[in-house]
Amino acid sequence: MNGTQDIYDLTAPPSRVRHVNTPVGNADAPLRLVTPSGPLANANRRPDQAPGFGRGPSNLPGTDTVADRSRGRTLAALAARVSEISRRHRGPAARRCPTGWPALDALLGGGLAGASVHEFVARKEAAAVCTVALQAAARAAGSQRWLVYIDLAGDLYAPGVAQLGVPLGRMLVVRPERAADALGACEQSLQCRAVAAVVLPLRRPLEPQTSRRLQLAAERGGGLGLLLCAPGHVGHSFAAGRLQFDPLIDGPGPPRMRITVLKQREGPAGGSVVVELTDAADSVPAPAVPGDAARVAGCSAIA
Repeated sequence: MNGTQDIYDLTAPPSRVRHVNTPVGNADAPLRLVTPSGPLANANRRPDQAPGFGRGPSNLPGTDTVADRSRGRTLAALAARVSEISRRHRGPAARRCPTGWPALDALLGGGLAGASVHEFVARKEAAAVCTVALQAAARAAGSQRWLVYIDLAGDLYAPGVAQLGVPLGRMLVVRPERAADALGACEQSLQCRAVAAVVLPLRRPLEPQTSRRLQLAAERGGGLGLLLCAPGHVGHSFAAGRLQFDPLIDGPGPPRMRITVLKQREGPAGGSVVVELTDAADSVPAPAVPGDAARVAGCSAIA
């Protein structure tokens, strides 16, 4: 019987595939090693060994650029459709909480978005940033709801807070010993509908999952979460807003700060305004007030 037969040993490495081209009936013919080509060449290779792996479509022979453009148009149309559906089914806009500075409120579309976490980033003068946070929290509280201040550093000065118009009778000061306890107290407080705002000075950046948990807690409770951050303590987060505070060096008189909107979920970012703070701004954080003194001043302290 005449003819030849091709035999490939697929158990061998791709570069050493045994290829037999020998007449049928002559099984003793010597075997020669060849490098296969064609579809079989990739049969025994890992995906990362296949020709063209890791190269862009433009490097592959026979790439259909027309199909690529069509695919891109399809994806763009799908993204536009998803955005349209999201706008159509979006719930009512979040309630706005005025900060007390009309120019800043106008920049924010009426104030800070309620049921949300906001990051206040202080370049310098952390006391002034704390003033803005406390005054915004006091306005959010109105005449019935509570405020919570997480005083991890133990430096909140109750008499200075009183000068800002904060209702000390409905202010709860929490003084945890550990950062983890501070975050836990913040999350629990944000979930409480009786709490209008929670102020938390941060000592380190938040993990994204922790930021997400705080935002979800604020959405459940309906209040404000005001996180006071240093520039190096800000990273990716799920906060609805982020404001940056830069002090302006002027002559005598009340301190002035430039406030820049770095992030805003429901509105444009990038705008800035200059606000003038009250004289009490310098007296909010001061030497720590012990728990008994804080209670005498009118607010409740938990150590």
